[in-house]
Amino acid sequence: MGRLCYGKDENGDPLSIEALQDNLVLMLFAGHDTTYASLGSVLRYLSLYPEMHAELEKEAISFRDPLDFDELKNAPVMTAFLTEMWRMDPPVARAQRMLLNDVEFSGFTVKKGMHLLYSCHGALENEETYASPYTFDIQRFLPNNHPLLLDPKIRSDSNKVSATYPVFGGGSRMCVGNHFAKLELRLFLTRLLQKYELVVRNSEKVHFPVGGWKNEF
Repeated sequence: MGRLCYGKDENGDPLSIEALQDNLVLMLFAGHDTTYASLGSVLRYLSLYPEMHAELEKEAISFRDPLDFDELKNAPVMTAFLTEMWRMDPPVARAQRMLLNDVEFSGFTVKKGMHLLYSCHGALENEETYASPYTFDIQRFLPNNHPLLLDPKIRSDSNKVSATYPVFGGGSRMCVGNHFAKLELRLFLTRLLQKYELVVRNSEKVHFPVGGWKNEF
């Protein structure tokens, strides 16, 4: 908020009251609603896959205390689980971009200045990129040498987090809070696995205002 209030635009002028209001509303929506939706999806997939739950618990219990940021960030099973969870249930279903140049795509010419709406689900459920896209499988995001990577056919998908994974946007308009959101989820998941036994019931898919799962637990 400090950066917004005291920041300046490309001409060196402070942001207008209207611009501040728009950015604060965006921050509340993008930074809060998407995170609580992701928490619901975490609970849902933990309850569906007890063997994966056990592997995550084993990894979380092995962490040093106090928790170390680099260890959390580089935890392979947790990283794969969260990445696949967001692939299956991205909190934001679509976004838009304005073209800075003319683009040729599949025989069509799209002109500079046009606004394009793209579907996150369309990219994340593309069978050319993700084999069996409607199946929850953390193997597709595990390191190639990880012992839990049992299916050699999935190796080509490993670590494919790029333009084909627009959960946090991309390019110069990448979500400014994506690293913070990932850290929040890692901390939540770690302490949940270390200190609690989890029972989830009556899960309900939610599509609006953000995508995720509503659970009793």
